[in-house]
Amino acid sequence: LKPERSSSSWSRPREDAVTPKRRRRILTTVFLLALLGLALVRFPFWSRGLIAEALSSFFQRPATVGAVQFHFFPFEIEVRDVRVGGATPEAPPFLEIPRLVTVPLIRPLWEKRARFTRMQVYGLKLRINAFREGGDDIPKVKPGGGQGTEVRIGRLTIQGGELLINHERVPLDLEAPDFRGRLLGRRAGALGGDLAFGPGPLGIGKNPPLSISAELQVLLEGRFLTVERARLTAEKTDIAFTGKIEIQSRPVGAFALTGPVDLAVLDRHLMATGFGLKGDARFEGGVTVEGSRLRLHGRFAGTQGEFDGVPVPTFSSQIAWNEKGVRLSGLELTALGGSGSLDLEVPPGAGSTVHLTASMREVDAEGLVRAVFDLGEAGVGAAVTGPVDLRWPKGRTRHLSGSLGVDLTAKQDGRTPLWGRFDWRAEEGLQTVEGADLRTPPTQVRLKGQVQEDRRVDLAVDGESRDLAAADDLGRRLRQALGTAEAQLAGISGAGGFRGYWGGTLEVPVYQGRFAGQGVGYLGVSWGRAEWAGVMTPTEIRSHSLVLRRPGGELWLDGRLETGFLGDQDAAEVRVRIKDWPAEDFAKALAWDLDVKGLVSGEADLRGRRSAPQGAVHITGQAGRYYGIPYQDLEVRTTLRGSVAEVKLGRARVGGGEVRFVGTATDEGVYDGSAEIKDVDLGDVLVPLMPGVAWGDRMRTATARANQRLVCK
Repeated sequence: LKPERSSSSWSRPREDAVTPKRRRRILTTVFLLALLGLALVRFPFWSRGLIAEALSSFFQRPATVGAVQFHFFPFEIEVRDVRVGGATPEAPPFLEIPRLVTVPLIRPLWEKRARFTRMQVYGLKLRINAFREGGDDIPKVKPGGGQGTEVRIGRLTIQGGELLINHERVPLDLEAPDFRGRLLGRRAGALGGDLAFGPGPLGIGKNPPLSISAELQVLLEGRFLTVERARLTAEKTDIAFTGKIEIQSRPVGAFALTGPVDLAVLDRHLMATGFGLKGDARFEGGVTVEGSRLRLHGRFAGTQGEFDGVPVPTFSSQIAWNEKGVRLSGLELTALGGSGSLDLEVPPGAGSTVHLTASMREVDAEGLVRAVFDLGEAGVGAAVTGPVDLRWPKGRTRHLSGSLGVDLTAKQDGRTPLWGRFDWRAEEGLQTVEGADLRTPPTQVRLKGQVQEDRRVDLAVDGESRDLAAADDLGRRLRQALGTAEAQLAGISGAGGFRGYWGGTLEVPVYQGRFAGQGVGYLGVSWGRAEWAGVMTPTEIRSHSLVLRRPGGELWLDGRLETGFLGDQDAAEVRVRIKDWPAEDFAKALAWDLDVKGLVSGEADLRGRRSAPQGAVHITGQAGRYYGIPYQDLEVRTTLRGSVAEVKLGRARVGGGEVRFVGTATDEGVYDGSAEIKDVDLGDVLVPLMPGVAWGDRMRTATARANQRLVCK
């Protein structure tokens, strides 16, 4: 019998046995893992050697790399102590990088592209020596073939770097977003290719950083760096430029620039003139480099400009910007309804002196004054022609020096026409009006004197006006333009002339002198001819002597009256003498609720306020009417106590008889008094019973008190 073969017979391979094929796979896997481990351990050393070899081959000099480290969380490569040797073994290294950190993006080698998310270079040192007898120690790079490798870096940062040119240190700090470059070695050791970066911030001095982008085609031959073609773009700016710079102890170079620019962007980020330049312009010019100094020069022209808030429809000018500041020369512009030629120098730094010279042709006078002196609008229409030469420290226009001599011609544009001549000079804020002859249709004013830096005024004034109300309105508008927002009208009308001086300040003028006028009106009353000597401010009139005359009547006044609204700014302290003057004028001027007519004489001593006067009044009158009742031989002695008027003596002849009265009356219409009447014709004091039928008797005697019945005999 043949024995049955068991399912686990030795002649059948067991499923868990290690076959030669499987053994080879296991050994291969172990070998690969060991090889990978060895690679992970040795790769930083290999990388260090590869980098050093590549640098040495490129620069044709010895190169070393201290260490390469790989960090996986987050993934980045750190390279330390990179050195490229000097021209001789004893010379300091040409290139030193103590530390470089980068984050690469893995790409196929055949694409010839190296991409990095970011690259940070710390403490870079680049040494270059240019020899007096010629030549330099810049490495002669190895020529390359083909298209080379493109390098792209999301953000390239250099911190604490420096260029050592003939042992002179030039700081180097850079932040270039989206950096791109492809450089190749060329014949005779030159290096050339394309570079680009941005948009990213570029800061110049203390000005706000400007977001720019740049594309450059460059060639480095020895110590000469040539920009064969380049383009610089920023907000509303697109500049093309070419040029060359020599790298030496004090680098020297020049570049030609052309293209559209936005003046507001340049002024904000580069020139910092302080005048708020704006405009769409085209620039043709250049930039020169000498050591650490950068200079810009050229010409620009454009439209839709603005200078210190003043619209400039068209403009063109030469410009120079350097370590001495900004200079605009031959600036031809149209502005403020006219045209002009202007030179402007703005040195750098706070407190430096700005210098402005200009020749103006038919420029709006009010717009010019508002722009130069930062004043408000007065509604004056005049065109200015003449030269201007001004100097002032930055930010301190009141500390002004210079001169101005201009002719003014009237503009018929709805504003008050003004013409004449104005000659002015200033020295460190002290302004001198050498002569001003200014005219409007009804008014002529001549000024001469000084204005202090704190705006105190000492000006001789000689003026005449055929319309004092129009002159008063113009004066109010001028005071508002000078800064007195609450300036009020004096309320004077008529015609006349003033001789005196202007004191106080520009905002709160004080006029002192003599005035003579005709048809003078004030407080709603026409007072006739006036002769006045005293002081007038925007809020009050102080009269040392005021004489008013009308046919047959005169009024003398001394004292002080505030000219504000009744009940608000209406203080009064006056002494008055009257001869044959209409009583209704006083009632209207002092806002008394009295129906009285007739010529009166007398004297008054008033204090307090016009709306609530205090003092004593003595009035006499030959004839008149009181609430329609005729009277003769009037005499009234009254004491005023604010809202209460007390008649201590009152008498008059009425209706052929006599009336005597005493008592008080208030502003609210409350009366408390008594009267005695003798031989008064009732027909003269009472309303007729009916048309054509009058009272026909006399009141022999009567006494009455307020709120009591009249008793007649």
